[in-house]
Amino acid sequence: MAFDASCEEIRLRALGARIGAGAEVSTAVMIPQLTDVRVGAFLADDTMIGGYELGGGWMKAPRVKVGKRSFVGNSEMAQIAVLILCVHIHHRCL
Repeated sequence: MAFDASCEEIRLRALGARIGAGAEVSTAVMIPQLTDVRVGAFLADDTMIGGYELGGGWMKAPRVKVGKRSFVGNSEMAQIAVLILCVHIHHRCL
């Protein structure tokens, strides 16, 4: 069975992720209910968004936001407590 990334945004929305208009998700690992990908963001192949931390008998899994028009490259990880912003030459994206 082949993987079709063109339906990934639909699948993630159905699982509870907030995926903004025009955002593109290739193959990303995330906890959908805790993930917010803003308008026009791009998540490339094999990215990991958020995740969780274990320590002291506790599990920490906070909400993760990827800013509008941001880019997360191939095999990159956006860790907990990191806000991804996009800065362009002519304007700033928040």
